[in-house]
Amino acid sequence: MSNEKLCLYCGASLTHKRRDARFCSPAHRAAKWRIEQDRAVSIKLTVPKCEFLKIKYEADMSGLLINQFIINKVASASGCAQ
Repeated sequence: MSNEKLCLYCGASLTHKRRDARFCSPAHRAAKWRIEQDRAVSIKLTVPKCEFLKIKYEADMSGLLINQFIINKVASASGCAQ
């Protein structure tokens, strides 16, 4: 039975690497980091000024920034947990 450590990205052996190595190369460490990051999606909303002011007021009353308030509204409407 082998206690050989493997790269967390590709599964390659880390036999000739440092004792605390987790990846076989800096490229694989970066690739694993990119995979684990949340992806941001930028969108623009066009709403009448009166509707914007209503949304802003609701966000202020809830203690959230307007962007987080809108994200929470969209997530709850779609059934996604935030």
